[in-house]
Amino acid sequence: MRIKKLRVIITLLSMISLLAPPCFLGSVRAEPEAAGQLSIPFGAEELTFFTPYNQAVTLKGVFGASDFYFNVDENWMVKSADLTLHISQSQLVDRSFLSTLNIFLNGTPVSTLDLTNYMDDPSTIHLSLDPGKIITGVNNIKLQAYRRLSDEPCVDDVSNANWVNIHADSGVSIQYTDRAPTLKISQFPYPFFKTVQDVNLDTAVVVADNAKEGEMSAALEMSAYLGKYAKTGDILFDTVFLGALSKRDRKNIIYVSRRENISAELLASFPSDTDFANGAAIKLINSPYGAGRYLLLITADNDSDLTRAVKFLGNAALVSQVDSGYCYIDRNIDILTKDEPFESSFSFSKLGYNGLGVYGMFRQSADIAFKIPKNRMLDEASAITVNFRYSDNLDFDRSLLTVYIKDIPVGSKKLLSERANHDSLTVTIPKEARKGNYIRLRLSFDLMIKDAWCTLRQDEMPWAYATEDSSVYLPTLQIATNLFDTFPTPFVIDNQLNNVLFILPQRPISSDLNNAGKVAAMLGRDLESNHGTLKVSFDFNNTEEFSTSNLIAIGTPQRQAIIRENNSALYYQYEPDFTYFLSNEKTQLLPQYAKGLVSFQLINSVYNTKMAMLILTSPDAAPLEKQIKNIFQPSLFPTLSGDGVLIDNAGKVIGNRFKKESSDKPSFWREAMDTKIKTFLLVFVLAALLVLLTLILFLRKNRKFVIKQAK
Repeated sequence: MRIKKLRVIITLLSMISLLAPPCFLGSVRAEPEAAGQLSIPFGAEELTFFTPYNQAVTLKGVFGASDFYFNVDENWMVKSADLTLHISQSQLVDRSFLSTLNIFLNGTPVSTLDLTNYMDDPSTIHLSLDPGKIITGVNNIKLQAYRRLSDEPCVDDVSNANWVNIHADSGVSIQYTDRAPTLKISQFPYPFFKTVQDVNLDTAVVVADNAKEGEMSAALEMSAYLGKYAKTGDILFDTVFLGALSKRDRKNIIYVSRRENISAELLASFPSDTDFANGAAIKLINSPYGAGRYLLLITADNDSDLTRAVKFLGNAALVSQVDSGYCYIDRNIDILTKDEPFESSFSFSKLGYNGLGVYGMFRQSADIAFKIPKNRMLDEASAITVNFRYSDNLDFDRSLLTVYIKDIPVGSKKLLSERANHDSLTVTIPKEARKGNYIRLRLSFDLMIKDAWCTLRQDEMPWAYATEDSSVYLPTLQIATNLFDTFPTPFVIDNQLNNVLFILPQRPISSDLNNAGKVAAMLGRDLESNHGTLKVSFDFNNTEEFSTSNLIAIGTPQRQAIIRENNSALYYQYEPDFTYFLSNEKTQLLPQYAKGLVSFQLINSVYNTKMAMLILTSPDAAPLEKQIKNIFQPSLFPTLSGDGVLIDNAGKVIGNRFKKESSDKPSFWREAMDTKIKTFLLVFVLAALLVLLTLILFLRKNRKFVIKQAK
């Protein structure tokens, strides 16, 4: 009897939970917050994440300083942290004089070391950091060296022999456990995507075994939004059919499917009154497939609502407001991100810097960094304006500001006594510093004081400060030539999807979908918006949609008709039987060697020359899948160049460029062309027209006279 009563109580509680009145977030309906943490323990395993310096740093002179930054994820519980420095230094240090290395964590002194105890080349310094002083987000390690070669300070100040090198493999190691997730969609993408992905894949984006084009389209767009979070680490998740999901008990699953393809067991997770016909629903639950794993269900009755739900998850501002494990997205809610148009001018404050200060004598530097979209390149009118002030006790005959872009000096200015409270420097960015989309700006102040350069100590006088109203002016041009160097252009333009259409075989298998998922995730790394479209097509005859899309075709020619039919348009063409690649004007190939090659080709679309076509193909499916998995990663993709690539079984990459340089406008009339040149051309053209008009009027006026003379 007690058991029956218990069953009745459990049933009633289940019904109450399903029928609980929802709260509203705009047009997004949400269940009441789940109480407490998930019942299944999470994050018991202690993990380690190491942030390396990545490039060597040299501390020069008596007073050398350097800053290093490392990031701590909001979902980490930090257990311990260690700083490891591999150093080498000049052997000329005066051992009778105290030479020191001061180490600071987020501005707080951590340790002072005697440098004479580390004279081996290299020497290793291990230092434990207090976890209580480590913050979520960006942390700073500052090194300050005081190092003497002799007791003659003036000699030390001008000697080039006084240096300490911090090796590139130095860095900070964080030992942590993952926080236990709550049943809140606001935590997305956690725990499905983490800053440090497990070596063994622990997340899969999944569609039903009988999924159609619309469901696969939504799943690939979901993969793209997950890829957005892979800023530095490799992309370690799969996009597969449910039936092909091996060891599903070990994975967190994002299940993207129309309602008709979801089992009754999973549908029972949703409230019974969910209107799937007029909107989409998202539900976060404990995975029924494995303890300690989670399942995110995304479903609707039709493809358009399903895609809207995925785009909703690509809008972090909306996702952060869903403080429960369930939300319903009706058709009235605006799910698109509020994107600002790309601007050509930015103040330091808009870039996130509230001014940059440097302190102390001799050379002191401060850095900032920012990006432009990969589909853009800086124009010759690009410039940096630095507004700054400095102490008025300087030796103004020898004090200077120098501006560097990517370690290239681009301009300098002598500091002046009368300008100490308000000075400014504007420099244009030269051609060699305009390459790429990553801009690193360094301001280096040489701060000298009269009769003080021989001092035995350092303090925070003098100083210089670049104010937050300093700015960068970055007029840009659209890149018109599609190359792997600027990928994902043109599939992603101005950080949003640009009419992307994946062409899959008519009967796709799980490896086809997974290959496409890897490519979609790489596209996603440059996304900051959920605008734009990403679709899947099985229909080779769908030429109307082909002509308005940037196409991505993946597979062997035996299974991909679009590759067979357009073989003649490829840079690396197949021989008639499609068993190996042929030689071309760039590369000589032996048939046996060419059978094992994989080719990545970025060509102009055969359906519309203004669009692009990415062909990923090989005579054999196995090496193609292997190389897509290996190469379409943040760590390796930058090694590709040109627009035609061959990869052999050993992983050797042969890259060539086949397209010639092109531009949307003639080179003599670019958007940001120098005003003087434009003015000269206008005056020249107008003058020529005036001379021509005068000549015509003169001939007409004297026509009768000429005729009479002829008679």
